[in-house]
Amino acid sequence: MNPRALATGLMWDVGLPVAAFYAARLLGFDAFIALAAGAVAAVLRLLAVAVRQRRFDGFSLLMAAVFVGALALGLITADARMMLVRDSLVTATVAAGFLGSCAVGRPLVYTFARRMNAGDPRRLAEWDALWATDPGFRSTFVRLTLVWGSGLLAEAVVRLPLVFALPVDVMAGLSTALTAITIALLAVWTVRYVRRRKATTAAAAAPASGEPEQQRAAAGA
Repeated sequence: MNPRALATGLMWDVGLPVAAFYAARLLGFDAFIALAAGAVAAVLRLLAVAVRQRRFDGFSLLMAAVFVGALALGLITADARMMLVRDSLVTATVAAGFLGSCAVGRPLVYTFARRMNAGDPRRLAEWDALWATDPGFRSTFVRLTLVWGSGLLAEAVVRLPLVFALPVDVMAGLSTALTAITIALLAVWTVRYVRRRKATTAAAAAPASGEPEQQRAAAGA
């Protein structure tokens, strides 16, 4: 499992539509146009993955549905603060997808990792075997998924009081920064955590240093 590739894949899936949304906001477009940009990015990501894998990906489909749904809600209200609240609803829905996957089926980060290795059936078979027999392997992906879900949910919750406490113009920029920082921190943590787990697993699998020599000495005695 390549930690950088895993973090990059997560940033593409989560970050691309969110980045398109906030980029449009920074360029001065209203929330409805920004949501449309996020929806287009999410749909394009969904189609790109579908073409590459010849099937629709569940999480990419979720992201597309979230932005298209938010776009539909945008037709109901034009209140600026409610649009900022809707930003939190988008993030919270994505977070729910991460957290819910730990309770139903396999965690989303495991799904991402399998997707990135779709061209290597041998590795996928090995991972399926590890998933069935190795609790440590399962716990790694569960923890990664829980942290991403919790981090995104925290970002959504933190935004809500700020929406009503700060001026709209200030909060519009701060909301963008909050999302970007959250995703960047989660990606950095993912790389470090996966590397640490790989090092721990490798150390546990290696024989203790000097053990063969000690056994031979004991046998000779």
